Amino acid sequence: MSRSSGTAAVTAAVLILCASSARAAAPAGSGLNALTVAHRVLDAAGGSVTAEVPAGRIILEVPPEALREPTDVRITTASPDAVDRLLAHDGLTSQRTVAAIGLKAYTLAGDPLSGSFAEPLALTLVGHTLGAPEEQVVQLNLPVPQALPVSLRPGSVRVLTTSQPDLAVIAPKGAALLPAKSRQREAVGSSMDGTRTADATNTGARIGKPPSSRRLLGAVALSLGTAFSVVFLHRRRPLPRV
Repeated sequence: MSRSSGTAAVTAAVLILCASSARAAAPAGSGLNALTVAHRVLDAAGGSVTAEVPAGRIILEVPPEALREPTDVRITTASPDAVDRLLAHDGLTSQRTVAAIGLKAYTLAGDPLSGSFAEPLALTLVGHTLGAPEEQVVQLNLPVPQALPVSLRPGSVRVLTTSQPDLAVIAPKGAALLPAKSRQREAVGSSMDGTRTADATNTGARIGKPPSSRRLLGAVALSLGTAFSVVFLHRRRPLPRV
């Protein structure tokens, strides 16, 4: 073999390895380049993994018996701009990405872990722009992005999963996402007015169409109207003669 042929073969091998590494950096199904920001080897005893991400802090809680073998659990993050382009490609142009995170699991040999977890894992994202009622969590590494059930609290978003999702917290463009302290002050004011405050739960409605508060207000108005009708009819009922 000539020296030039040997050099060409080495160059081709290096290019193949580089291409393979680039493909491995992209989460399957989402087409996003992800960066691993934290990882930890956990086993059947469970545990937690915490990482700082651009939107705030991510906390992964793994309950006991969720893992069937020692597992390298990783937290990833992706560029919100890249997620916006991905959503726009699917026709979701009225939303913007607030945060983008992922959960990946590998065997100790470095192979992707297959199958689902035996128990749901909890992903909690904490940040000052998180937890607004307008926000939704979308799983990206599916044939079509899908909204997931999520618990919203002032300053945090919490999701339960038995899979390895690439997630995006999205909100309508132009929506004012109040800082956590502002929402807490509003909640305290509502409590002082005698109104009980509670966590919001987004049940995974159609993307861009979170559960509407108008329907809730309509149901309350209907209930009040029914109650007033019953009282009115009761008052008009003639008294029994003695």
